[in-house]
Amino acid sequence: MPTFYCKAVHSDGGLIDEVREAPSMETIVSDLQDQGYVPIRVVPANTMAVRLFSSDKQHLKNKQVLLFTQQLATLLQAGLPLDQALNMLLELTESVPEINRVVEQVFKQIKQGVALSNALQQQDCGFSRFYIGIIKAGEASGDIAGSLLHLSEYLERIDSLRSTVVSALVYPAILLFTSVASIVLLMTLVLPQFAELFADSGKELPLPTAVVMGISNFLQSYWWALLVVMMACAAVVRHIMSVPELRYRWDRRCLAFPLVGDLIKKVEVTRFSYTLASLLGNGLPLLEALSIVKNTLTNRVMVELIEQARENLKQGKTVSSALDSDDQFPKMAVRMIRLGEETGSLKTVLDKLSSSYDQEVKVSLQRLLSLFEPILILVLGIVISGIIFSVLLALVSINDFAF
Repeated sequence: MPTFYCKAVHSDGGLIDEVREAPSMETIVSDLQDQGYVPIRVVPANTMAVRLFSSDKQHLKNKQVLLFTQQLATLLQAGLPLDQALNMLLELTESVPEINRVVEQVFKQIKQGVALSNALQQQDCGFSRFYIGIIKAGEASGDIAGSLLHLSEYLERIDSLRSTVVSALVYPAILLFTSVASIVLLMTLVLPQFAELFADSGKELPLPTAVVMGISNFLQSYWWALLVVMMACAAVVRHIMSVPELRYRWDRRCLAFPLVGDLIKKVEVTRFSYTLASLLGNGLPLLEALSIVKNTLTNRVMVELIEQARENLKQGKTVSSALDSDDQFPKMAVRMIRLGEETGSLKTVLDKLSSSYDQEVKVSLQRLLSLFEPILILVLGIVISGIIFSVLLALVSINDFAF
């Protein structure tokens, strides 16, 4: 299905600035108008038009959003009214221009009588639908400070999960870079020193040596071709990620990979269960919560399952029945969600599910890395040994030795 970049405003101050899927541009415009929005711009996604018309505001980093949330929650808990809290936050964030700019804009909106959720939504600089949804729930219950505290916990947990994954990948990335660099240096600096010796001998090189020397000559003469290939691969990947049908197929294949697919499932279930529990805990209806949750997931297969769950809910069916329709969603998670639906304790079950899968993510990640490192070292050893063997084989051939 085609994707379109759309920007629209609502009479209550709400703003939409996102990419949506729809059969046609007219469908997008009609949907926005039905929701009470006035379309400002609707253009096909993945075109230069998106760059020209989309907002050029700098997005806040995750840690900056967390800092803003924590400080505002602290000030509100101290008993300050929202406008005074934002005014004080302006002084506290003078050393962080990105946050200070956002606080200044939000403060101006609040003084004009705009709700905090709408003011944040209009900033378009890193506040997700989930974030806005929690703030709206806090406004409805009269406990914005509590909602901000809940958001702080959520952002800290997501940041912790992201940091765990990144930290675990640092050593393998260094090892992979070192391995590739060692092989390239060996092929471009060491082997060329033997080329003249082999040429002067006048003898035909053994096949392994000829292959290795051919690769070495190619790297020296056409190194730029590797850059072209890498850029082409990056372009292909970007294209796949931008086309919904191709992205869906790719994501389904990723879920089928041994170990990697299992890790992806657990990460998605952790994000799904914790986010949904947070939204339900703040009073959002299940249908609206699912609509927000699906935008926090990255795997298209999982996103489609959540969308199917929403459709089931509209028809009076259960969420678990949709999740159980595809083998990609872990069966244990489905059974726990079904139990929560039957007992009326879905939020409690989701909290336990997220804690359980959070630990499993760490275990699966360590298991994957424990296999990756020795395999990479083994491959590096085989490649370097093969290069050395090919050189020795040629030297032996030149000197008429035999094994």
